[in-house]
Amino acid sequence: MLKKLSLLLFICVLLLNIVKAQAPGGISTGLSLWLKANTTLPANITYNTTNNVSNWKSDIGTYQVSQATAAKRPVFFNNTGGTGIFNYNPMFNLIELQLLI
Repeated sequence: MLKKLSLLLFICVLLLNIVKAQAPGGISTGLSLWLKANTTLPANITYNTTNNVSNWKSDIGTYQVSQATAAKRPVFFNNTGGTGIFNYNPMFNLIELQLLI
């Protein structure tokens, strides 16, 4: 009985390590662009007092996207205040006319 329990515990730990993805779709090699709303580098997202994002840097590589037209900028919602978050994570609100080009 102890062997079965030990084996079950080992399998559970193994599966938890496999399922835990730290990259999009679990792919972590060969990435050149990764735009994250929940970036660990706050300087990667440039936004004004109304949370309109003008520039968004990739968490890896040297790429970035920006929007010069103020009316087309996406809105950034972070965890403070508890509103506008998705699954307890920061998010961007992109509507049809707001394109990062």
